[in-house]
Amino acid sequence: MICDEPTSALDSVTGHQIMDLLSGAARAPGRCVLIVTHDPRIYGYADRISEMEDGRVTAVHSGPSLGSFIQAAQRS
Repeated sequence: MICDEPTSALDSVTGHQIMDLLSGAARAPGRCVLIVTHDPRIYGYADRISEMEDGRVTAVHSGPSLGSFIQAAQRS
């Protein structure tokens, strides 16, 4: 499933409800959810975050580096 800004027009409560649904779908066997967003409130749902600029991947955060990236992004 590919989602383009699934929480952009939603209040925070509804946005988290949507992300809970998408997170559940992503954890089902044989499933993948790809989300494109500028919303740092939902970064915590990610297993991996890829940053892009000018159509190119500039960084990929996963594992231990993911937590540090999320904390820094949410402070900005």
